[in-house]
Amino acid sequence: MTAVIPYPGYMELEDPRRDTLAPPPVLQKNLVVKYRQTWKLREHHLLTTEPVTNSPVSTEVDDFDPLSSGDPLRSYFTTGTHIKEDHNGLEVHEPGGKEPLHYKRAYFLQPDEQRHVCDIILTGELQ
Repeated sequence: MTAVIPYPGYMELEDPRRDTLAPPPVLQKNLVVKYRQTWKLREHHLLTTEPVTNSPVSTEVDDFDPLSSGDPLRSYFTTGTHIKEDHNGLEVHEPGGKEPLHYKRAYFLQPDEQRHVCDIILTGELQ
């Protein structure tokens, strides 16, 4: 019988589990691990017409389905989803003839629009 010990999120150097929970040597020797990475990220918000609240009363926002759930290996986007990015935000086209969704860049949000955010997509690239 093998006992499973949960990983606490941190370990002391003298912890006997240290070697068994370390990443594989293949990852440690990989060039990605050795060099510092800088990512340039942009945040895009899908806005609704009415404020998002935690009210138990059903509202139009509660029935709103921003994007269909997809494959986790494709960042949970449905296969066939097309995303166009421009200076103002994103235009997301899902397969099946649905209307495109327009995500606004968080940089351009006004303070009163922040209450209307119902979905967020992050885009970026490695610098």
